[in-house]
Amino acid sequence: MKLSELAALAADEQKAEAFLQSRGLLQRFTHCPYCKSEHIGRVRRRFYKCYQCRREWSPRKGSLLEGLRLPLSNFLLALKLFELEVSARRAARELGLAYNTVHRLFLSGQQPGSPAFGRNRDGRALRWGSSSGQAGTWGCG
Repeated sequence: MKLSELAALAADEQKAEAFLQSRGLLQRFTHCPYCKSEHIGRVRRRFYKCYQCRREWSPRKGSLLEGLRLPLSNFLLALKLFELEVSARRAARELGLAYNTVHRLFLSGQQPGSPAFGRNRDGRALRWGSSSGQAGTWGCG
C-alpha cells in the first residue's frame, strides 16, 4: 500500500476500522458474542450493544487489538513501520507512543498464526502486497 493511501485511511477512524474489517483483523458482528442474539446495534463511541441481554462490547473484541488503547490509525501506521523493518523503539518515537505499547504490539503480532504481521502458521513472513503483487493486500512472501 502506498503511503498516500495509508495516510487517507489513518486520517479517519471509521475508514481505518472498515479497512481492518475487510482484512479480517477486526470482526464484523452480526450476532451477540454472549447470548447469540441477532438483535444488536451500534451505540456510543461505535460500541455494539445487544438489545436482548443488554451487554455492550467493542469492535475490537476477539482481535489482536482487544487489550490495547490505541487508535486504529496508529495501529495501521505501526504495521507499515514494522513492514519497513523499523525497530520498535524508533516506531514508538515516530508515532509518539510509549515504547512498551509499540513493543507489546510487535510481540503480539509475532505470535504463531497472528493475522496482523510477523509470520503465519507456516513460518513464512507476512508482507504487505506481496502475495499477488497487488497493492493493499496481505500475503506471504
